Amino acid sequence: MNNHDKLQVQNFLNSISPWRQAYGDAVFSYIAVKKNEKFYLLSGRIFLGPNLSGTYPPKQFETKSIAAGFFNITDITNSYEEFITQICEKKCIILDKKELIILVEADLDLDLDAYFNSFHLDHTVTGKRISHLRISGRNNNALLTQPELDWELKAAETPFDSINDLMTEYWLGSNQYGQVSIEVFAHNIVEINTNSELTNDIAQPKIILAANLDKKLCKIGYRIILNGIVSSRGSLGLDDLEWIEDGKACYGSAQVKIPVGAVMHCVAIYAGEAQHQYWLADPKNLPNSRRSLLEESDKDLKVLRDYLFEEIKPRKNSRDFEFGIANLMWLLGFSVVQPGAVQRTTESVDVIATSNNGYVLLIECTIGLLKAESKLATLIARTESMKRRLQNGHSHLKIYPVIVTAMTKDDVKADLKTAVEHKVIVITKEYLYQMLDQTVATTNPDLFVERLINIQSSFNQ
Repeated sequence: MNNHDKLQVQNFLNSISPWRQAYGDAVFSYIAVKKNEKFYLLSGRIFLGPNLSGTYPPKQFETKSIAAGFFNITDITNSYEEFITQICEKKCIILDKKELIILVEADLDLDLDAYFNSFHLDHTVTGKRISHLRISGRNNNALLTQPELDWELKAAETPFDSINDLMTEYWLGSNQYGQVSIEVFAHNIVEINTNSELTNDIAQPKIILAANLDKKLCKIGYRIILNGIVSSRGSLGLDDLEWIEDGKACYGSAQVKIPVGAVMHCVAIYAGEAQHQYWLADPKNLPNSRRSLLEESDKDLKVLRDYLFEEIKPRKNSRDFEFGIANLMWLLGFSVVQPGAVQRTTESVDVIATSNNGYVLLIECTIGLLKAESKLATLIARTESMKRRLQNGHSHLKIYPVIVTAMTKDDVKADLKTAVEHKVIVITKEYLYQMLDQTVATTNPDLFVERLINIQSSFNQ
């Protein structure tokens, strides 16, 4: 590993050092493939966070060619720092008498690469700050002998359909980099409690802090927003919060008087670093009049959430997802039409959303992959056709193709490159959650589009 990559690793470790004592439950998950009587690592992840032992209980899986498992890092070595250092220096890990080789023999003259991202976007869009380190090695094509491995897994004592199915079981996502890799996810150690309340003119923000951290370094930052304008802002520290403990975590709460109809944007902060954000709103006095109107017939947006995320029952019709996206865009302040919703124009784009200042979003919806049923190619062609139609007399309009999927970013990773090349904005399941959260307040659709464009530049990397 060269000096640049070593610095990436050190920067990651330094960034989380102020709250390292919260990471006593560090867990390592992996899949390895056996070649010539040696196990070669295919993919691994290290999870750092409070109280992870129940989320990732130790377990192991093995066939004649494949091994997988969850291990508590303290059962392997003294600390997560020592474990990561061992990976970087030795290029292998000893687990339960198995030697997992990250890179093949040294005579291939290969080395490890490292990349540190202090804001892993897949989680940032859900309001959580999670630091991410990726350590990459050799190309993994030689390890993936298919379809042999998939069929071996089907015949296992505990059967799996495929390598991807096994990776999902062991929280490894999808094989998205084409390289042997170990990723480290350092979870937020403080967050706004989702049972925080806002009723009439009283807000009660609540915070959860890992049990072994210093409450003096913890606070809640907040903004009070009324009619789209920030009316006040401040922070709540140790003296403002009432604390209780249960051995697993510390729970702080406070009361703040606010104007009726306002919303409260809360940020959980530790050691000067923002870790989590959350919105509070009074369901009886929502500042977004569109949401109030919709909740008259869809209380708490339960039906809309089900259309978007299948929270109540499985989605029977892709039209439900399209309907959900159209309603969501309307809640965000757009003017919306669904030309593809009726039989006579079913071959049209699913949703068109426009803003007052000339943004036009041509939205194609899919509950599967981006390229399924040629949706991505069709959207690109429709966008060019629409631009030609509007070039005379409507040059002020700014047209953007958007494809929205009910799947996660990991699920559609293979299709993202094509979308990026054609400047198609991709919205995945993770970002839909944040969009829905934003509907508690009145949203400027023009600013929303501008933020969406800026986010895409890093989101699609």
